[in-house]
Amino acid sequence: MFRKSGALSDTAFEAALFAEEDYVYRISFIYLKEESAALENVQEVAYRAWRARKSLRNASYFRTWLTRITMNCAFKQQRASFQPLTVERSPTASFEERLVDRLYLKDLLEILEPTERSIVYLRYEEDLSLQEIASMFDVPLSTIKSTLYRALEKVRRRQKGMSL
Repeated sequence: MFRKSGALSDTAFEAALFAEEDYVYRISFIYLKEESAALENVQEVAYRAWRARKSLRNASYFRTWLTRITMNCAFKQQRASFQPLTVERSPTASFEERLVDRLYLKDLLEILEPTERSIVYLRYEEDLSLQEIASMFDVPLSTIKSTLYRALEKVRRRQKGMSL
C-alpha cells in the first residue's frame, strides 16, 4: 500500500481520496454555501490532488495536504464568483435558534479576511490544533496564533458594537 518513501501508491491514494470525499464536500460547502459550487469544488480538488499526488511525501499528512488543496480551490472559485466567504455553526437546538446563531455568526465573521476565517473555522469547527493549522498553511505557529487572536479581537469588537 505504501511506497518506501512514505508516499501512497496510486491505488492507496485513490482509496484515501474517496474516503475523504465527504470531508472535502463539507469544507467546500462551508466556504461556497451552494451545493452545486461545493460539488464542483470537490471535483476540482480531486483533479488537482491526483495531478499533485507525487508531491505528497508523507502519507500521514494526507488530510492536511488535501485540506489545503480544498481551501485553495474554494478561494479560487470564491474569487471567480465574487461571493463572500462565511463559516456556519453546527446545529445546536431548535431551527430558529440555529438560524439566528448562523446569521449572527455570519454577520460577525464578514469582517474577517479569508485567511482569518479559514483559521477560525479550522480551529473551532474542525477542532484542529494550532500546530496542525500552521503545518497546513506552511507558516510558523506564531503567525497562526497572532492571526487567530487578531481575528477573535475583531469579532469581539464587532460584537460589542452590535450589542449596544
